[in-house]
Amino acid sequence: MTAEAKKECDRELKRLAKMTPASAEYMVSRTYLEWMTSLPWSKSSGSADIDIPKARTSSTKIITIFKR
Repeated sequence: MTAEAKKECDRELKRLAKMTPASAEYMVSRTYLEWMTSLPWSKSSGSADIDIPKARTSSTKIITIFKR
C-alpha cells in the first residue's frame, strides 16, 4: 500500500471509530476500508508506460457513444 493510500485509510479508520455501527455512513466507510485492504498493492499491470492522453481519448469516445 502506498503511503498516500495508508494515510487515507488511517483517516477513514479514525472516522469509522467515531460512528455508530447502525448508521449507513458506517457501512460505506467499512466497505471502503475492506476494499482498500483487499487490493493487490504489490502487483502491477506489467506496463511501465501508461499513455494517459490515449486513455482519455478512448474514454471520451466511449462516453460520447453512450450519450447518444
